[in-house]
Amino acid sequence: MYLLHLPLTLTLPNKKSWALNLNLYRNTHYRSLNAYKRLFSLEVEPILKDLPVFNKITLTYRLYPKTRREMDIANVLTVVDKFFSDALVEFGKLPDDNYKHLKEISFSYGEVLPSNPHALVLINPLK
Repeated sequence: MYLLHLPLTLTLPNKKSWALNLNLYRNTHYRSLNAYKRLFSLEVEPILKDLPVFNKITLTYRLYPKTRREMDIANVLTVVDKFFSDALVEFGKLPDDNYKHLKEISFSYGEVLPSNPHALVLINPLK
């Protein structure tokens, strides 16, 4: 099993911070989405390079938000999962992010971490 820290916000040069959540995702122009997705890939590339190549996995995400504000964790972790799963494929760590290779995805809530908000992902390789 592999445990990785993932960002919850991204900042493009000359832009304000963009939170990974479904509400912003659906209202963001496709060109900006591509730029944010690329930035996410660049941020996770260093932690992905040491991972082996997987054929089948499960992903378990845990959210550690900045504030106690009530939120729908799926709104946040759905976008984190989308970007992360695509990065796994992009960097050759998973053949595809379809149901043949990505067997299960689950979300849970951790605790409030004002100084270090993030998402944890547990990658569980399957045989």
